[in-house]
Amino acid sequence: MCADTYYGLDFEGAELAADGVQDNGKFYRLRTGGGGQDGKFSSGGRGSALLLETGPTPAGANYDRTELQIYSGITWERPWHVGFDLFLPRNAKISDDWQLLLQCPQHGVATSPPISLNLYPESTLTLVSRTESDTYEPLGSVALPRGRWVSVVMGFRMGANGYARLWLDGKKVVNVSSALGWKQGKQQCTLKTGIYRGPTDYGFSLKLDNIALGDHYKDVAR
Repeated sequence: MCADTYYGLDFEGAELAADGVQDNGKFYRLRTGGGGQDGKFSSGGRGSALLLETGPTPAGANYDRTELQIYSGITWERPWHVGFDLFLPRNAKISDDWQLLLQCPQHGVATSPPISLNLYPESTLTLVSRTESDTYEPLGSVALPRGRWVSVVMGFRMGANGYARLWLDGKKVVNVSSALGWKQGKQQCTLKTGIYRGPTDYGFSLKLDNIALGDHYKDVAR
């Protein structure tokens, strides 16, 4: 790949199946688990968007998942930027255990993702990193509006000279330099977004649109 903007997924004309989304010759895998349901296209007002849902966690399951894989080739020591539009319903109840919106789990290790965007019950979006001992480190938070579309961009670089940045509706709200990634495993991770949460007894839904992956902020921002 040599273009600055690798992927742009606006769901107009895309094809949806139980296992993923096909668009412009590319396939984006959709993984479900627990109470996770198949993705749906949602229209109204802004054209087609992707509706992701999960129900209450079934007995015996320890998580719910309805996640769209964006790219499996995130590598170290270079900049990446991912942008997307997010709609969180006003009445959405966020898990008080743990809930991820965006994550980049590292290949070759069975540990938590070294970088993620987490949702919290008070409707905050928090950029999180994890260290070699799997300890949790919040890098910064911002209040997440409900009931309207919000533009989210995360910029990051994995590795010893890593950093993480977060923009909400075009305003930079987090800018932190921090080593990112486990010393074990491969220097590669998979970027995915959607619903991934701890077990709960209630459902949850969100909408995604205009997902883009690129080198620079300007490549993915709207």
